Amino acid sequence: NHPTLILDVMGADLGIAEMLRGAALAVRKRTNGPFSLVIVSAEPDETRRLAEELLAPDADQAGIDWRIETAEDVLPGEFTTPVDMYKKYPRSSIRVAMNVAKETPDSAVISPGTTGLVMTASRSCSTGNPSPSTGTSSTCSTPVGTRTSTASAWMPPVTSIPSPGPRTGSAPRR
Repeated sequence: NHPTLILDVMGADLGIAEMLRGAALAVRKRTNGPFSLVIVSAEPDETRRLAEELLAPDADQAGIDWRIETAEDVLPGEFTTPVDMYKKYPRSSIRVAMNVAKETPDSAVISPGTTGLVMTASRSCSTGNPSPSTGTSSTCSTPVGTRTSTASAWMPPVTSIPSPGPRTGSAPRR
């Protein structure tokens, strides 16, 4: 079994294509062997088209299995609290990604979604799998840049990626 990277591509400032370019770069730069990739999107047709173009050539060459999971709920551009959004949108990309992580041993989630919603979803989704380092159950996700349980054995060191700058307007966050 290979570790699994679960990539929520919704809500990124630079769009789905940029998230998939990042995934292709991760495939090319991997140093610890193959992994599986689950892409979560509320726009599965567009995501598949872009993934076939931007990711598939590198993934196929590297023997990386990948698939797309559909998120049926799209979050509004503005909302009151992360807990409200968590409750109102059970099939949002963030929740779908966390649910996949809950069911997948040796997995990690990457999401460009709002920190509050990512943390809310991760805290409510215990894997039930004991952590090798502590012997206790771990949560599905932690803030970006934090390494936990078995993910640290296969994930490369986290590096900072410069932000393109502040968001403007009210484009929908998914």
